[in-house]
Amino acid sequence: MAVSPEVVALIRDLRRVPELFAQLDVTITRTDVTVRPGGGGGHGSGHDRPLILNDRASEARRRLLLVLRRAATLAPYAPTALSARDAATRVLHEVLPATLGQPWCREWVKTLSRALTAAWGAVDLPSERTFAGRCQECGTPVTTSGRLGVVECPECGSDHDARQHRDWMVEAAHDRTGTAVELARLLPEFEGAHVRADTIRKWHQRGLLFGCLEERGTTFRIGDVLALHRARRPVTRAVRLAA
Repeated sequence: MAVSPEVVALIRDLRRVPELFAQLDVTITRTDVTVRPGGGGGHGSGHDRPLILNDRASEARRRLLLVLRRAATLAPYAPTALSARDAATRVLHEVLPATLGQPWCREWVKTLSRALTAAWGAVDLPSERTFAGRCQECGTPVTTSGRLGVVECPECGSDHDARQHRDWMVEAAHDRTGTAVELARLLPEFEGAHVRADTIRKWHQRGLLFGCLEERGTTFRIGDVLALHRARRPVTRAVRLAA
């Protein structure tokens, strides 16, 4: 049976899961050196608890691990606490072959691919480069310098519309959720919207914003906060000055 390009890309992504989680761990702590309370730095011993300095990457890691564990477990069994490597291996060698050809396979592949792409997007890149989606031909992550439009895929050399992919990612991000503090940090990336965490909480208290109570706190949809911010932003009008 012929395998679709989407499945081929997913297989490639699953094989890179250990690398992805290593990159996320570095991004979360900003460094692979653990800083101890007494001062000075040293490589973590395994008993050291790294300082979480990047909430976005930490949340992306948590979400992806949950998605992988769910994907690695066939119904009706409950997900087990597998490591990311073990979950990806099980999906690759057991679950994926059993899922190919099933009516739900296409949506299942899309869900996994979206989670993996979102996690790669949370990985720190050099300051001069930004994540610009995945190549539509081979699925390789593409990064760009500045705000370039069309760039060349580093793997297969095909043209990649970075600007269009950035627009797609922004649109998809509107459905993501976060706490007031998390969104206050992220929103400047969307239309330069600067909204304080206290403001988001006040909107929620006044019934202007729907929140969902989760273990990490009350979370809000990015798109809802942006829409409310736009609606309450003062409108500027041109004023004719006296000669």
